[in-house]
This record gives sequence, C-alpha cells and structure tokens, in this order.
Amino acid sequence: FNVFAQSPADSRGYITEAITVYCEVLSKKQVEQTYIKILGMLNNALPQLPTTGRSEPPNPAAPPPPAHTMIDLLVLLVPHLAAEQSTQLFDLALGESLLGNKDAGVQKKTYRLLTRLVDGKMASTVLASKAPAHGTRLGLLLHQIGESTEAVVAGAKRDRIALLAALVPKIPPTELHFLPSIIPEAVLGTKEANQAARQSSYDLLVQMGEKMKAGGQVKAHLINGDVDEDMEDAAPANIKDASLQEYVTMVAAGLAGATLPILQI
Repeated sequence: FNVFAQSPADSRGYITEAITVYCEVLSKKQVEQTYIKILGMLNNALPQLPTTGRSEPPNPAAPPPPAHTMIDLLVLLVPHLAAEQSTQLFDLALGESLLGNKDAGVQKKTYRLLTRLVDGKMASTVLASKAPAHGTRLGLLLHQIGESTEAVVAGAKRDRIALLAALVPKIPPTELHFLPSIIPEAVLGTKEANQAARQSSYDLLVQMGEKMKAGGQVKAHLINGDVDEDMEDAAPANIKDASLQEYVTMVAAGLAGATLPILQI
C-alpha cells in the first residue's frame, strides 16, 4: 500500500494487480481493519486538498494527492467488503465530501467508486435498502446524482455516464419510473465534446431501450419522486406497460427537457 501511494498514477498497474490478489487472501477481519484504516486516512486527507477545484500534480512523475490514492484503494477493496461496510461506503460517497467535492480528481474517482459498488456483489442489498424520503438507496443515488448535476466537472462526465449505465440493469422491472430521470442526462451526453463520453451516452440510450423492451411497468405518478401513500394503489392510467413505443415517448420528453435541470427526483 505504501509503494502504491508513493507511485505515479501511470506506474501503478502491476502494484494494483498485486493489491488485488492480496485482498483476495485476506480474512474478513483483515479486510475490515484495512477498510477502516484507509477510510480514516481518506478523512484526514480530504481537508488538505486545495480549494481551487484541481489538485492533480503538475509533474506526471509525482504521486497523486493522498485523498485520490485512498479512493483508489477503496475501489480495490469494494469486492471484498461486507454488506454493512458497502452501505457505509455508499452513503459516504454520496456525501458532500466526495460526490459534492469541488476537486476534479475526487469527483472522477467517486463516480468510479460508486460504479464499483453498483457492480459489486453487495449491490442488490445496498440499493434495495431503505433510505428516508427516497424509498430505497437506488432512489437516493439518483436523487444525489441529480443534485450534483450543476457541480460536475467536465472530466468526470464520462465516469458519471458509466455509473448510470451500471445502474440501469439494477432497476427492477416494477420500478422503471426511474428511467425518465436518466434519459435527459444521456441525451445531453450525446453532445459532449469528448468522443468517449458521447459514445457512452449513445450506449446508455440503447441500454435503456433494451430494458424497456424486456417489459415491466412505468408508474407515472412516481416519475418525479412524489411518492404519495394514497397513490400506492394507483389508477391503471398512471401505470404504463414498458415497451419500445413507450420508451420513444419518454425519449421525446427527455429531448424537450434536456436543457432543464435533470435527474430531479
């Protein structure tokens, strides 16, 4: 871990592979102890970041800031974390200190960390767990992404789209009302200057189309996140069957609202 922290970002390939293998042979207790230690070092390193919004070292041969390194290490630990630790890390990543951080490097790495958590073995448990005012942590995640839209840095947009792409397969067929909140983000992404970000956005639109084609329900009364207990047994008119035709209608609405604040849940 010390060698990893002292190495330039471009020279960490073999060290990353060694740490990955090392984590696989750790006991659950050792993983927890390592996680707690790295988390503590991250909390100590975050206040040391400059307030200019950019902390990348001017010299490519210099190691990244400690806060960046600690997030990288947490990304490597994610596959080995228990449900409780995964949930704690998920909540931390959605907070102001990480997702809301003005530092460009922290933002990019936080989106990668969240993507790793969403793709991880504990993803179903974490995303389905309760979150006050948002139903589940899946709803909380989409809400927080929406809240951070204006503050996202250009360099983090590709990783942000990657996170949304990882989320789509995790959305249950009965909760497809989350998709309309993602569509405007994907539409705007197709206009990005970065070619990789544009391609990822097109892929995300196709992925959501496949999700709708597979079937399910879109509960119109939940699209804006206005969960009303009196509407739990919603009228049939408020529930649409998922289909490609319905998806095209949703994309058209997304095109119309793509210049407005997006992902507002």
